[in-house]
Amino acid sequence: MTGFYLGDNNLITSTIPKELGNLKNLFELDLSNNTFVGSIPSTLGLLTNLSNLDLSYNEINGSIVSEIGMLKKLLVLKLEHNKLTGLIPSSLGNLTSLTKLCLNSNQINSSIPL
Repeated sequence: MTGFYLGDNNLITSTIPKELGNLKNLFELDLSNNTFVGSIPSTLGLLTNLSNLDLSYNEINGSIVSEIGMLKKLLVLKLEHNKLTGLIPSSLGNLTSLTKLCLNSNQINSSIPL
């Protein structure tokens, strides 16, 4: 499986399963427009082939996990419209292929690492 799309269901009220980190061949993971709660699982950092990660428009809280910085092939990271707090991890500076970063409409209070 190379793509996992659960976007626009708006029916899922659960945490993001940490087991998604076992899907090592994923290129795209779209869980947008649901009501996922809780924090971003650090196991998503194991998805090293990922080019698109969309967790936008959920109820995800906590901070952005530093393991996201391990996704070196990531082109698009969409985390907007959640309840994320804290600092942007410096590990995001490792995402040198990133072309789109959406963090708006959260409670993040730091600058973007370069």
